[in-house]
Amino acid sequence: MDLFWLLVLAHLMGDFPLQTDSIFYYKNKYKWGILLHVTICAVMNIVFTVPFLRYPSFWLVLFILFISHIFYDSGKIWMTRSILKDNISLFLFDQFLHLITIWLVTIFFLGIHTTLHINYAMPFYSNRALIIQLSGFIFAIFALAPLIFYVRQFLNSQLEKKKRRNLVFPEFRERIPGYVERFFLVLFAFLGGWYWLGILAIVAARVFLQKKFDWPVLIFGDSIAILTGILI
Repeated sequence: MDLFWLLVLAHLMGDFPLQTDSIFYYKNKYKWGILLHVTICAVMNIVFTVPFLRYPSFWLVLFILFISHIFYDSGKIWMTRSILKDNISLFLFDQFLHLITIWLVTIFFLGIHTTLHINYAMPFYSNRALIIQLSGFIFAIFALAPLIFYVRQFLNSQLEKKKRRNLVFPEFRERIPGYVERFFLVLFAFLGGWYWLGILAIVAARVFLQKKFDWPVLIFGDSIAILTGILI
């Protein structure tokens, strides 16, 4: 199932670090913005699956992923405008749809080609452990940023109206410290041993500098980043 993990890594790259604030804005404002975002994701699919491109049927897999991505993102934008506000449930459901589609097209392709003759000219494409590790890092560093925001949004909605705040997703430069923090949390948890002291130092520094417990970050950011490091 190397193909599955390659497509997962490609999806994470295209949907998070390569979906910049500008692309996210264009995606939500213009129809061509969706096409731009999905095209970037399609390029990532090609880059991370080069050994499989020799099979004509694999291009059908890429086409299905391309069309389904347009459908999912268009549907999500329509729903947030017409039915409900963008929230954590919608975010998780959208990511579930992407992952289940990747799994299904992988099963479809492997079902057609019971015997594959893949020429892994570059060792990276056959290094499943490395691919999974990179996926874990990308997930924890970048994908947890919107998850933390949605958790904050949910908690804010539970407060009395007079206590609610107008939450806005932070700009890229405001997210950089969180990216760096989660990178080292994943790295230290991955390395284990004495590196756990680094994790304690990072968490202690966050609590001390902010003078309070930032529960969305500590529970849904730092804790999941640490767990990701352990799992990979």
